[in-house]
This record gives sequence, structure tokens and C-alpha cells, in this order.
Amino acid sequence: MSKILLSTYVVKILDNNKNVQILSHFNGSDDFLRTFEDYLNAIFTNIRAESDSSGTTSLHLTLESPPTVDIANRRIYGYFSSGVSGDEYQI
Repeated sequence: MSKILLSTYVVKILDNNKNVQILSHFNGSDDFLRTFEDYLNAIFTNIRAESDSSGTTSLHLTLESPPTVDIANRRIYGYFSSGVSGDEYQI
């Protein structure tokens, strides 16, 4: 039997006064959905290396395939992959 893991994330952006920003118009002009879509397309074509919280291990983040973007319903779908020291993992 295969194991299926599902994660759902909610993104909130706070300004300097701790006010929640409207994602379709954060910082007064930008749509976070488009910004996040650009980020996901970038990590699909360029694997992104980040340090873990201890700063000792390099983590690599990418996507299995380009993200699916549903502009009408303001949703983005995709399968993340990560790896540590050459080992492959799926998120």
C-alpha cells in the first residue's frame, strides 16, 4: 500500500505594524499569487540550495514538475522534492 501525504499551506504577510496584508494587493500594488508563481517556476528550473536551521546541512528544494496555477480560484498546486546530501525525498 502506498502512503499519501497531503499538506496545505496558508500564507499570510504582516506589515511592520503586524497588520495582515491582502495577498492580491500586498505592499499596495503586488499580487502575491504571481510572485509565488514566479518563485515556483524559478525553483523548477534552478534547484534552490538552503541551509538547515543549524547551518550545517545544505537542503535542496525543487519541484517534480511545473506548478499548476488556477488564477480564477487563486490556487497553486505542485509536488515539491527535496534532498539532503544527494538523497532524494518527496514533499
